[in-house]
Amino acid sequence: MASNTKKLNKGAQAEELLRFYFLKAGYYVIRSIPYSYENFDITDIDLFLYGRVSALSREKTIVDIKNKKTPQALERIFWVKGLQAALKMDRAVVATTDTRPAVVNYGKEQGVIIVDGHLLKRLEKLSLEYKYRLTDNEFLDLIDEYPFQKIDGGWKNRIINSKRMLILGMNFDHINFWIDNGYFFASQVIDNPDYKQHALRCLYLMCSFVLIGIDFQMKEVSSMDYSERIDFMNEGFTYGAKGRNGTNNAVRNILTLLKSVPQGGGLANQLQLSLDKGFEQLNSNILSEYFSKTEISKSLFDLAREFEVLAMNKEFIHHSSQPNLALKSVLFCLLDYWKIQRSLFEELSV
Repeated sequence: MASNTKKLNKGAQAEELLRFYFLKAGYYVIRSIPYSYENFDITDIDLFLYGRVSALSREKTIVDIKNKKTPQALERIFWVKGLQAALKMDRAVVATTDTRPAVVNYGKEQGVIIVDGHLLKRLEKLSLEYKYRLTDNEFLDLIDEYPFQKIDGGWKNRIINSKRMLILGMNFDHINFWIDNGYFFASQVIDNPDYKQHALRCLYLMCSFVLIGIDFQMKEVSSMDYSERIDFMNEGFTYGAKGRNGTNNAVRNILTLLKSVPQGGGLANQLQLSLDKGFEQLNSNILSEYFSKTEISKSLFDLAREFEVLAMNKEFIHHSSQPNLALKSVLFCLLDYWKIQRSLFEELSV
């Protein structure tokens, strides 16, 4: 295997190998996503694949990988099928060292795609091609190079929690969460010059999450005209997954509860004014107008893949060196939304 996988166990090596294989196949791929329910940790998703099939269709896939002498492939098919249903994924894949025909046949019966031991063996030649990429482990190790990352906003936890959202529906609550984390890392680029490259990598990854989330939402409005797309996006960026009506109903219930207690009327009025002011200051129209443009919305998926490459390339690459000007355009749009001066960011990030 390539030098960047020598410290990985066999399972992690297989995950990195298959991640690169699916990246080459044109997917957007994220490795090792924790899945939990309330306070219970359930499992890790080895690979999450996202594909833009057409203007109206997107495809989400989970991949379960077992690189062991006794992979228990039939049991893994049964397990991943249930996980696919729980996460509402479009497809499920099991990658296994098992080479028995019965495994492939059972997978077909269950609607699960099988990458068997024969194909895994042939894919090993790709290990020489992805040595320029950081593994997931190396990416997190880079974050740990900043000795205060835990107490200075929890860099690693932000990355891990952001990855969690990818398998939970990619609604506007998740998109807004990624945007907020993007603001954190953009601020770190300016305020933490000794680790600005580390912060930029994290920012690029957040940008890729944001773009994938917006691309997923865009399938709902691809047939609408520009003004209708703006309204849809603006409501999501401003009010989240519940939308204007859902948020207003929740606020109304809280205000009613406040007014029911002694002297609660004044508090309710203050809360209403504060919320109204907060919504007005969001400047969501900056994002809505930009991402609703046809030429931008069509390129969201490809741009997300390019930002992921910037985040994970072993040799650091600054966005300003890239020939695709749309990368900088996306970043500048987000900087405007965050009210971060473009020229200041560009000067301090190099």
